[in-house]
This record gives sequence, C-alpha cells and structure tokens, in this order.
Amino acid sequence: MINMRRDRKYLYSKSCFATVLLMLSCCGRVSADEFQNGRFRPLIANRITQTFTAGTDAPEVVNNSIAGNIDGWARKNQPVPVTLTGVNVPPPGIGKPQTVQLNNSNPMLPFKYRTSSEIGDSIAAVCIGFGEIIADYTRNSKSYPWGAYYLIDGEKLQGKQNTCFSSKMYRQAEPKPSPWVIIRMKECRMINTVIIQCRNTNKTSFGNFPLDFTILVSRDEKEWQTVVTKRDFIPNLQNKGKQQFSFPPIEAKYLKIMASKLRPEKNNVHYFQLREVEIRCNNSQNYALASNGSYAYSSGSVKNDNFDYEYFYDSIFDAGVKRVLISYPVDYKKVLNGKIQKLPDSLISNLKYLIANKIRISLRLKRTGLAKSLSDEPEKTIREWAKFNQWAAVQLKDYIDNWVIGNEVNFSPRFRYDFITLVKQTATAVRSTGYNGLFSVNTALFDFGWTEQALKAGLDKVIGSFNVHIYKELPRWANMPEVVGTFMAKGKRHWPKEQPYADYYSEQAAFKKLLAKYNPKTRLWITETAINTGVADPQAKSGIYSGAYFVSELSQAKYLARLYVVNQMFGIGPTFWWTLDPFILKAHWGLIDQYGKRKSAWYALRNYSAIFDASLKLQKRKNFILISGTAPNIFGAVFEADDHSLIVPMWCAVPMNNANRGDLISIAFRGFDAVDIEAYDLISGTRQRLNFKNNDGYTIVKDFIIRDYPIVLKLIPKNQSLAARN
Repeated sequence: MINMRRDRKYLYSKSCFATVLLMLSCCGRVSADEFQNGRFRPLIANRITQTFTAGTDAPEVVNNSIAGNIDGWARKNQPVPVTLTGVNVPPPGIGKPQTVQLNNSNPMLPFKYRTSSEIGDSIAAVCIGFGEIIADYTRNSKSYPWGAYYLIDGEKLQGKQNTCFSSKMYRQAEPKPSPWVIIRMKECRMINTVIIQCRNTNKTSFGNFPLDFTILVSRDEKEWQTVVTKRDFIPNLQNKGKQQFSFPPIEAKYLKIMASKLRPEKNNVHYFQLREVEIRCNNSQNYALASNGSYAYSSGSVKNDNFDYEYFYDSIFDAGVKRVLISYPVDYKKVLNGKIQKLPDSLISNLKYLIANKIRISLRLKRTGLAKSLSDEPEKTIREWAKFNQWAAVQLKDYIDNWVIGNEVNFSPRFRYDFITLVKQTATAVRSTGYNGLFSVNTALFDFGWTEQALKAGLDKVIGSFNVHIYKELPRWANMPEVVGTFMAKGKRHWPKEQPYADYYSEQAAFKKLLAKYNPKTRLWITETAINTGVADPQAKSGIYSGAYFVSELSQAKYLARLYVVNQMFGIGPTFWWTLDPFILKAHWGLIDQYGKRKSAWYALRNYSAIFDASLKLQKRKNFILISGTAPNIFGAVFEADDHSLIVPMWCAVPMNNANRGDLISIAFRGFDAVDIEAYDLISGTRQRLNFKNNDGYTIVKDFIIRDYPIVLKLIPKNQSLAARN
C-alpha cells in the first residue's frame, strides 16, 4: 500500500463488522482510556491505495490501481454495496425530512436559503443548454421556441420561424398515438370558427401542415366532440396561409387539433407544425389568445411547452448560482458579410438582468464545423474566427466575465497547433476591444497529453483557466463523484476501467499539478458535469454497462450534492451543471424537467448554496475527527466560516440508491468545546439541532445517521450560541 500524504483532505474506510475509528485529514491513535465503556475503540481504518502521477497522455497503471478499485469494488465486476443498513427510518427525499440522529426529538426546520445576490462567491454554476433562450427571448416569453404557446401569442414575435409550434420528429407519416395540441380557453365559450395558420407558405412543404387531421372540442377535457375532419388536405396559401374552418355553434372550453397523417419532409422525417390558432364565434374576439387568458399545450413539442422565462431566471437566482455558461450560436458568415449588423437587444437586456442579480457570465460562441474548417483551411478560419469574436466583443465586453474559445477541441488532435494559434489570435482580437475578463478553453474530459502539448505551445500565457468536462460514465460504480470517470488520451475516449488514477482526488490533483508546472496561476474549472435521469438506452451495451449512466431523480440529486461538496473540498473552481434547462429531453440532463418542474437535483443545488460559499476555509486539523461505527467508505472534510463556526460535511461514498436508510456512527471532535451543533440535510432541505455532550476535551455526537449524500454538521464554538445567531 502507498502511504497517504499527510495533507490528504478526505478518506475512505473499509466496511467491517467491528467498531472502527476513523481520523479525517490525519494519522494517529487515541488511547483506550480516553474513552471508556466501549464508546470508541482505538482502531485505525485502512486507507485506499493512491497513485499520484502526472504526464503526457495516460500514465501507466501503478500497482494495478484502477478507477474504482476501492475495497474491491467492481474491479472484476463483483457485486457492489448499493445501500446502507441498520437504521429503522424511511429514506429521506425532497420534501420528506427524516431525523439525522436516532431518538432525537428536536424539530426539523427548513433551511434559510440564499439567492445569488446574497452570496459573495461560490463554485455553484449552471450551463444554459439552449443559447437562444438568453439571446432571442424576453422574460415575458412563456415557452421555449417551437412550444405550443406560440400558437396563441398573437404573433408578437412575428418573423421568427421558431415562434411557431412544432411537434417532435417522427419517422413515420402516421405516428401512433397521433400528435395533438390543445388550447384551453379561460372559460366555456360559444364558438363556431377555427382559423389555423401554416408555419410558412412554401408550396413544397406547406409548412408541415398535416395531411389528415381532426378538430375536436370539449367542456371538461374528458368528453370530446369532433367538429372538423379533413383528409389529404391541401392548404390555401393566400391570406398568409390562414385556413378557416366553420361549424355549427357549440359551447366549449377546450379545443384539440389532432394530426393523424403528416407531410413528409426531406430525409423522410415528419413534423406536425402550425404558426397560429384563432378561436372565434363569427366575428368575435379571438378567444385563443394568451392575452385573453388561454393556455396551450401539446403531446410533445420539439423543445418544450411548459416553460416560463420569469420562472427560468428565478430558478437560477433561487438556487444561489453565481455563474452561468451560455453557448450562443450565431451565423458568423452573415456577420462577416454584413447581413447581421448587431447582436439582439434581448441578449444585452438579459445579460444585464443576470448581472443585476450578481451572476457572472461565461460565453462560448458556437460555430458548427469549426474543427473541420480549421483542419481544411486553417489560416482563413483563424482570421475569420478572430474577426467574428472581435465583432461580438465590441458589444459584449462589459457583460462577460469569462470568454471561452473553442469547445472539446481535444477530440480532434490533428489540428492541435492550429487551434493554439486560433486561441492566441482570437484572444488578441477580443482584448483589443477593451475586454478585461478571463480567457478559457474547454476540453472534453481530463486529457493530460493534449493539455501538456497545448501548454508547451504557449496556451498558458493566454488563458486563465482550463475548463474541463467531467462525466462519470459507466460502469455503475463510476456514477459517483469520488471516483474517476471517463477520460481522453490521444484523441480518443477511454472508459473508467482504463483509468491510471485510483480516485478523483488523485486525478484532479495531478491535473492541477500539470497546469501549475507551466503557470501557477492557471485555474481548473469544471464547465460541464451531470448525471442523467431516465432509463437505459436499449441500444447500449448489455451486461454491466447497460443503463449505468442513468439514475433516478433522487440519485441525481445525491450525485449533485456530493459532487459540489467534493469540488469545494478539492479546491476546484466554478462547477457548471449541464444543464439548467432540459436542452435534450431524451438525455434528462436538466435541473428543470420537460414539464417545467424543478427536479430534485435543483433543490440539492439550492441546499448546497445555502451553506457553502467561497468564504469557507478548508481546515487541516490533526486528529480532529474520530468516528466509531461500521458505516462503509466515509468521506468528509472540515471547513471554518468567518464567524469561526465549523462546517463538517460527511457521507458514505457508496453508489446512490433510493432505498438507502442510513447507518449509525458516533463522532468525537477533538479539542473542540461546542455550544450548539446543527445538522443540515442537503436532500430534504431541513436542519435539526443535535444532542451532544462535551467530555474531557471532546465534543461527542452519538447515534448520528450517516447516509449516501452529505449531511452537514455546523459546530458552534463557545460563546456563540445558535439562538443568538438565528
């Protein structure tokens, strides 16, 4: 076994059936007479083997240490522990608080949450997956592009085609079940006319207006009556493509348009698309308008029906996020040839709104095919990309905190050196506008070889942060923040089983050491990270790899809480969850689901932000924490707040699981005289005062329920009571 360094910030302990004494951040013994009556035993936990290697590409495996080789976990695909045991209390969940100490009758109270403007700085950050929602839409918008809302918006955004409705894509002309849209009016109305406008008036596609469809009405959304049926319908392209359908007057509150046969688009794909719907009685007002109290929804739009931008921004601010990453696509060729003169006013307005709420902004300008064009025409591409970024910077320089040049460029190592030139010239062009913020590049996963070659080529003199994407992909034990995940070497993705590092700490520490070798000021940021909710892809590999990258909503929340605390422990910079919005519905990355609901992971991020910020200082207190119990793989750290209270997150690093109930341990804090101790549950969002006692220089907490996500102990020192603080 390789000895751990004395400044190690965390520790795993082996599962065993004897009482175990664990010392975090230290190595030592406690004499038996310090604790009597069997409270603690002077046993020292075994420690995980750690390799600490840095170099180009993937270093050789040392001592057969591989990712996840923790107490024999899954190295040979052995069964792994998926739950804790022994405590007869239900598992907690969002809105389902459970005591954190056995036989503790103290009340469980909600957190005092903090908005973004109330936090000085934090690593809490999120990505905006669909850049247009920041650029093109205002806080008065009520839907994603292509959502059902745009059927009833009154064409306030006329001229933007994506403010029409579009269903998701279908391969078949007659999908089962048939796609539909429903408009719910404010109240029951007498109606006899429906006007449906084509998305566009192109004769070849008719704006994907359906071939076969029916119009139905209902008073209660339960019993429907058909009022219009059309087969092989050919739209009239006059009068802006508006199609009028009349029927005998009928009372209704709901109107449904169901498309049973769709027109084919190129490549034999099919969509159900409409621009606007009006509901009238003769020449009455348009009852369908959102401004008249109506609401529209569908069986599934191409993006998202259920989205409100005020709620979207509140979801950033209420979660205590301090940074957002915006990937903004704009047609750079139209910029260079003068067809686009300026960025949208809505983009500037929204950036100002974010900044007013104390959000810092990272911007990544997207260009499809940048890698290929850089490979094919490097000099032209470098010149054009620098000029385009300069054009954008003139308008954005006062709003952007971090300018990101390039994305996951290490997937194409053949243009490595051309890319370095591109970064240098682009940074020079942007800096010439007066931009004073940070420059960064994004890499796909940890890639030691590509990074070192880029640094040798002078990238360290241009950028202030290396932005790495980390994903804990496959197999199941890798779906944990504490272990290493997928990585890159020589332009190819490698799975966790090939990892040369024993754990995530070793990997990121080695990467920071590599950065510091060239420039000690270069920072490490994580600008993409996530774990998906959902079910396994049926086309994925079978066996142990099948479905390992998909977890429940509760496990996703546990993962997020653990990851952000781990990154805070390791001193990693801003960590951006990919994404806030459900950018790709199939992947379920978003913290807001496809129905507009905040998922459990969103609450976990909010709960993290309520406690952790940049003011906390990691402590290295020798022999400070002692643990008695049989809980497996305990993980934790000690932080000190400005008011001298101690913040101690602790959990068991086992695979997340909904059925987790908890395990009992007792904790002794050496050399600390506590007045009050409170425990914060990062999943349920509640806090509870703990029972404890001070004994011969130790503060002792018995029967603490440790779980598979962080419970955070807040230790208040003498002369500073919780009552006085709250």
